[in-house]
Parts: sequence; C-alpha cells; structure tokens
Amino acid sequence: MTHKSRTRRWISRALKLVVAVLLLGWLTTSGRLDFSPLLQASLSPLHLVGFPLVALSIVPSTMRWRWLLRIQGVDAGFRQVLTWLWIGEFFALTLPGSMGAELARGFYVVRNTERDRLGALSTLLLDRVLGLFAALFLGSLSFAVSLLGDDPPDAALTVVGVAVTLLLLAVGGFSLGVAGRPTRALMLRLVPKRFSDSVETVLSSYLAQKWLLARCFVLSLVPHLLLMLAFMVAGEMLGTPLQWHQVLLVVPLVLIAIVLPISPGGIGVGETAASVLFAQLGAPNGAAIMLLVRVWLILLQLCGGLVYLASSGNAGSHSLR
Repeated sequence: MTHKSRTRRWISRALKLVVAVLLLGWLTTSGRLDFSPLLQASLSPLHLVGFPLVALSIVPSTMRWRWLLRIQGVDAGFRQVLTWLWIGEFFALTLPGSMGAELARGFYVVRNTERDRLGALSTLLLDRVLGLFAALFLGSLSFAVSLLGDDPPDAALTVVGVAVTLLLLAVGGFSLGVAGRPTRALMLRLVPKRFSDSVETVLSSYLAQKWLLARCFVLSLVPHLLLMLAFMVAGEMLGTPLQWHQVLLVVPLVLIAIVLPISPGGIGVGETAASVLFAQLGAPNGAAIMLLVRVWLILLQLCGGLVYLASSGNAGSHSLR
C-alpha cells in the first residue's frame, strides 16, 4: 500500500470518527439520548433476557450460511461455520470500516476452499441479501396488517411503512431480475468476460436449489425476530414499552443505517436513526434503546474475540493473523 493510500485511509477513518462523535454529541445535548434511564437499568435482571436473545440470533444465522456454502460445494460443519461467523463478528467490531465481518469470514472461507472460491465468497453477499430481505419483509408485513386494521395508520407510520415496502420491492425486483434468464444475460454483459462464465456458474448453482434458498429465507426471519424482541426488552428496561408494529417497521431501517459506511460500526448513526424513527411512531428514548441493544451486540462480538483466541489453528487450515 502506498503512502498516499494510507493517508487517504486514515483521513477517511478520522472523518468517520468525527461524524460518530458529532452525532452522539447532538443526541446528548438535544435530549434525545438520556443516559439516566440507561444507568438506572444497568443492573436490571432483564439483561439476562436481552443478551441471550441477541446471542441466540447467531445460531440460525450460522445454519443459513452453512446451507449457502453447501450449495456452492463447501462442506463445512456447523461448529466450524459458527466459529467463522463469530470471529467475523469480533472483527466487525475491531477492524475499521463496515466490512470487518465480511473480510474475516471471507478469509476463512477462501483459506478452506480448494476449488470454486468465487462461489464460496458469493455466499457472503447472498447471506447479507437474505438477511436484509427478511427484515424488510417483516416490516412490510406489519405495515400491510396496519392498513387492513380498523384504524388507518397515521402519516408517520405510513411514511415509514412505504419506505420499508419500497426497499423490499427494490431488493425483490433485483433478485427476480437475476433469476430471469434474459435479464441475467443482460447483467452478465456488465461483468468482465474472464469472470462472466464463473459468475454464471455460481448463479446457476443457486437457481438449481430454489427450495433450499426458500428455507434460507424462512430461517432468516428467526434472527431478526430475536433481535426485535431484544429491542422490546430494552424498551421495557428504559420505561419505554414498544409495540410489535413499531419494532417491525423501525428495526429494519436502523439495521440498514448501521451498515452504511458513515461512522465506525455505525456508532451514532444507528442511535440517530432509532431516535428519529421511533419518535415518529410515538416512542421516545429510541437512541437509548439502540445504545442498550448495541451493548449486548458488543458483548456478543467480544465473545467472538475469545472464540478467535481459543480456536486459533482450529478455525480452519489457517488463522487470521
């Protein structure tokens, strides 16, 4: 890496850190992030409920990624895939940027794949797409139910619901485009010739396993429901009970905000999104709720560091060093 590239990277990191600090400062000074209820709930026994909900979400995520790897001919055991995924969560916390988890997971899967490495790496992208689609599906379903209710949704709920539904249609439309032969052929023209055949093979592998992909989608609903339940537990701890329609609509957008490359780990961005969106639906303390859930997520990621130290040399043929 050249000196110029290193300088640009450090400038980018510094700017993201400044953004995170400014967002957190604004949340605190504006009263949107009040630490007093968070401190009062620090010793609540509900921690024994919230953290396990977040931790359990890693199990169905592991199963989903393992099924995708199997489609691409990577025969990895559940424990091995769980190790890769958990270590990836640790590096999502420690590496700069928003792609730490994918970098770590990609390292392990490439090091332990002898043949089609492109196919193995493609599971990382599809894994994220399935997770995003499942979250948006739950939000759109909640919005649809509210439209069918006796009381029509208010303007704020309608705006958020329409945003979630449009994102769902965008992701679904792109997926259908990839599945269709004419549109897929058109998309492949944008891929360099030396890679187009390999990409076509990868896509054909997935399309030949439509039922398994459907099972992956259904399984993707589970970790999101667990995470949304964790948001509800956090709300109870902070004296702000949340309704299901609120978390179903807000959490998908908060998760999207977190992965945007704006600040390290989405710090400040996720809290701002939660504060604004929950407030629009009549729920205060959104930033504090997000911060409490983030604490549980960080604990889970730190446990991934322990997994990395304990499994060094056993996570695969190589260690990430």
